[in-house]
Amino acid sequence: MGDPMDLFSLDGKVALVTGAGSGLGRQFSEVMAEAGADVACADIDEESARAAAAVVRGPRPPRYGDRL
Repeated sequence: MGDPMDLFSLDGKVALVTGAGSGLGRQFSEVMAEAGADVACADIDEESARAAAAVVRGPRPPRYGDRL
């Protein structure tokens, strides 16, 4: 049996994750990014949202629309 992530491709999709700064929101944002989605991380705690976005973005350079 193959990798379960092959069944959950989000290539070319955009995901807006609220509460991405911690807990389940953080986990959802990371898994969706791993599945290929462009993820927008939102949280009431801006610093936590930025930290989550940095993890989700990974080593790629910021693109147009990325807020740093």
